[in-house]
Amino acid sequence: MIHSMAGGRLGSYKTADFAKVKIIEGENEGAVTFYTCSHLNLLEGDVVLVSYGGADVEAKVLRIDKNVSSDRSPVPMARAKRIISKL
Repeated sequence: MIHSMAGGRLGSYKTADFAKVKIIEGENEGAVTFYTCSHLNLLEGDVVLVSYGGADVEAKVLRIDKNVSSDRSPVPMARAKRIISKL
């Protein structure tokens, strides 16, 4: 609060939906990572196509986190990859 009272601006926050997914095929099978999924209507248990390790592979959605702010995102927003499609 002191920062804003001194004339500074609080950082502008972005929000996005994040899906925690588990890779279910290929050499990286079992790996768990996060992807943005704001453009899709996903549910836990859905199978999706993601880019991982230089290849497009299938993954299972373990969890969906809605409206995650940029200061609380599991991966930096600027580097977060998007889910390619729902299968």
